[in-house]
Amino acid sequence: MLFAFTLALASRRLKLPEFSYQRDGMSVAALTAALAFNLIDTPEHHHFTLRLVAVVVVLALLYACACPERTAAEGVKQVAALYLWAGTALVAVLLWYELRAEFAAPAWMLAAVALAIAGRRLKLREFSDQMHAVAVAALVAVFYFNLIATSAHQHLTLRLVAVSVVFALVYICSYFAQTSEFSSAKTLAPLYTWAGAALVATLLWYELPSKYAAPAWALLALLLAMAGKQLKLRALSYQANCLAAAAFVGALSVNLVLTPGPEHQVVPRELFTVTLVAALLYACAWWAKASELAGGAIIAEGHTWAATLLGALLTWYECPAEWAPVVWCAMALALMVLSSFWKRRDLAWQANCLRSRR
Repeated sequence: MLFAFTLALASRRLKLPEFSYQRDGMSVAALTAALAFNLIDTPEHHHFTLRLVAVVVVLALLYACACPERTAAEGVKQVAALYLWAGTALVAVLLWYELRAEFAAPAWMLAAVALAIAGRRLKLREFSDQMHAVAVAALVAVFYFNLIATSAHQHLTLRLVAVSVVFALVYICSYFAQTSEFSSAKTLAPLYTWAGAALVATLLWYELPSKYAAPAWALLALLLAMAGKQLKLRALSYQANCLAAAAFVGALSVNLVLTPGPEHQVVPRELFTVTLVAALLYACAWWAKASELAGGAIIAEGHTWAATLLGALLTWYECPAEWAPVVWCAMALALMVLSSFWKRRDLAWQANCLRSRR
């Protein structure tokens, strides 16, 4: 690789294209050797100083060979872009071999942020595109190695820290993509926020007991709804609605339907969690209606119907059978009052439904 860099300098100085072709041939040979002898032929996830030094030298010289060609003709610039892609691929593979599998995703995500910063400062589109490729690899790795390959509903500090770091870096990449000079990067910016929302929702499922997943998702939905309204980002509002739906399904299937024990038996934990989910769904309904989404009013009605259904079912599961109609009538009265105060027909319809069940 050092010989290839010498040929690159000679080609630039002496204006001899033959040296450029020889530089390319030597670079391919060096890259192949680095992969075969310094990486593939060594154990994974095991620190090895000689490997680290050798690959870093090759990496630095790959980027150095690309630098003199940035101001050359268009065809030569494409060759320089290949050098940049080869260097980034070598970085990703080196991180995989040097670090444990659990740390690969945070390291790759950190490399993606570094590429985003370098792409902005140097105005290199190749680095911006590489940021997306490395970020996708990091997201796949974090879902598999840090989540799927671990035990759900069992607290694990390493998993929490690693996934949290990746989550924070995903939103940093989203910022760089949103403010990028390249239109393709701006198009991909909302996908980062979707990936971040999916990541934190999955992390909550793995870190918390299953009974507390639904309240956590509902709280996250409310936070995203508020952020979507304040920042005027529709993607966050859509994510909030998806998480609210997931919280409703979780509360229905885990906290109520699959609750052990007979009906009409008070379980304080279920009483607290389902009530919290219902309250957060009502709050999400207000933000959904205030959002700039098309059909926001219809989505808000869906949230209130889901919250009222949870309240009615919770009453049936938690109250003695003879007291359930009384509580339903009290809920209907409260909904009628709120309907008159907020001018919401959906709340009035829900109140009528509860009265008909008394």
